[in-house]
Amino acid sequence: MIGVGQAAAWTFGGRSINEFSKHGNHEQSSATWFDGKLFRVLPAAFAGELSMELSLSLITIHATVQAARRWARTTCCAWCAIASLEHRFVVLHHAARSLEMLSGRPHLLGAKSTEHLRDLMTDVHVSTVVTQPYRRLRNGWFHLGLADIAHQLPSDSDILTPISLYAGVDPLELDAFVDLDLDAVADGMNTWLLDPAKDGNTIFDHLRQVAIQKVVDTHAPSSSASGLVIGSLHRAGTAMYSGASSICT
Repeated sequence: MIGVGQAAAWTFGGRSINEFSKHGNHEQSSATWFDGKLFRVLPAAFAGELSMELSLSLITIHATVQAARRWARTTCCAWCAIASLEHRFVVLHHAARSLEMLSGRPHLLGAKSTEHLRDLMTDVHVSTVVTQPYRRLRNGWFHLGLADIAHQLPSDSDILTPISLYAGVDPLELDAFVDLDLDAVADGMNTWLLDPAKDGNTIFDHLRQVAIQKVVDTHAPSSSASGLVIGSLHRAGTAMYSGASSICT
């Protein structure tokens, strides 16, 4: 996770790709992959109450939250640490806002799903991040700019200054808040996702473990290896990730 400003500075400042590649999160953690057919897996997800389209949308939200929790953090330098906090915050806000909007559409949900979503949205962490101060921080930081607080900005303002002006907390408090909130969203969605369907089956009754070989990008630094991750699950404290036709833990 590298800040856009930092990337631009390094790109146009004549720095080498090797210097640039030292930044970001280079930690590689192991994963166990599972494979299954979507037409069997999805009807067993979320208590079997949701349409396939909505199930896939929610799994995508969960995937993004889990990826942010696991990988969007680094201590290589201040710029990267700030960029990772920004990323985790906007993922959190968008996830919570999406769930809040879904809670206003009960006709799309069954009885169990309504209960799970209500539990999620009454969690003090999840409900707080969609309140006005954090919505203003999200808009100012990422979307609308800082014109509404321009008169409050001190002469020595930096990228972290809007945190206190919008949300009334310091960067360390926001960092801790975001991590707790991401955990709350992940755990709540995980419980909902793994609620059995009417036949008693969960998604894991339709998955099989498979061996996945890492693919290393020969154009990237030798320390990096990556694969496409588009979905994620979380069970018993273990993060799991799903590709186009597979899930891993």
